[in-house]
Amino acid sequence: MSKDRLLVFSGNANKPLTNSICRELSGLTKKKVKLGRAEVGRFKDGELRMQYQDDLREADVFIVQPTNQPDRNLIELLAMIRAARSASARRVTAVIPYFGYARQDRKDRPRTLITARLVVDLLVEAGAHRVLTMDLHASQIQGFFPKEVVCDHIYARRELLKVLTGHFSGEADWQERLCLVATDAGAAKYVAKHAEILRVPMAIVIKDRPEPNVCRITGILGAENLAGRIACGVDDMVDTLSTADPVSQALKDPGSIGLEAEGAIEVWMAATHGLLSGQAVQRLQAAPISRMFLTDSVRIPRRKRIDELTMVPLGRLLAEAILCTHKGKSLSSTFEVSL
Repeated sequence: MSKDRLLVFSGNANKPLTNSICRELSGLTKKKVKLGRAEVGRFKDGELRMQYQDDLREADVFIVQPTNQPDRNLIELLAMIRAARSASARRVTAVIPYFGYARQDRKDRPRTLITARLVVDLLVEAGAHRVLTMDLHASQIQGFFPKEVVCDHIYARRELLKVLTGHFSGEADWQERLCLVATDAGAAKYVAKHAEILRVPMAIVIKDRPEPNVCRITGILGAENLAGRIACGVDDMVDTLSTADPVSQALKDPGSIGLEAEGAIEVWMAATHGLLSGQAVQRLQAAPISRMFLTDSVRIPRRKRIDELTMVPLGRLLAEAILCTHKGKSLSSTFEVSL
């Protein structure tokens, strides 16, 4: 049996994305890449029931599963990894478009759990040979993996910027109309790379969090760059909009936080992972945000895809990353941005 077989499987968290990846792989390889057959179901009490219907022996297996809530998504991924190893797969790569539990990456208070490390330990124990993930909330999580498990960290930047700049199609002066905004100081380096590629100015929001999911804006560095421009806040994720809502208010009206600066004429937001928890959609509709760009790393239900939301597909990018991994090639091509 050929050791060059590439098999792609999906848990239940985001099958539409996995189907998109398979379609893109078919185009890249010039041969049909079908979604692998796997039964990932439940017993009556909710307990996981998992079985592969395809022969995995000596195959290069890729399991696509974001680990957003509920916790069953993570359990499904762990079970699929272990079952693939038990079925004698040559190599098992966990493709995790959104790496859940990444927000607790350090012990910043007594008696807290570093959940990001716990998830890494679970992936290693389940038997993953490699992990392919995207836009980690804390990039140092890559260092939690032992040397025998490779973690490849790629970015959605290429696809996000392509769709973002597409909204200025035909406008020669669009760079004079746009300002990118880091929604906190921690994102400044990440957003600075976006701004460098687009050749546009940037600003940095200064904020603190008195408690989880509560955001207080205290200042804006580079507020002078907002005047007369569209301010596009850039972040790795949007959850409850507890950050995006007050940030957008401050960008539109810097005077509301005590700054003597002219605000942006319009506010956009762009993020890789759209969790949209709780009242996020209602907050988006009420906030002064005219456009929100989110990728399909996490499956967003139709009822939440309101007019203000523009979806950014990741199928092509992830398919390229999977094919590079399968062929033993560098992933550097996935970082190249051509606008």
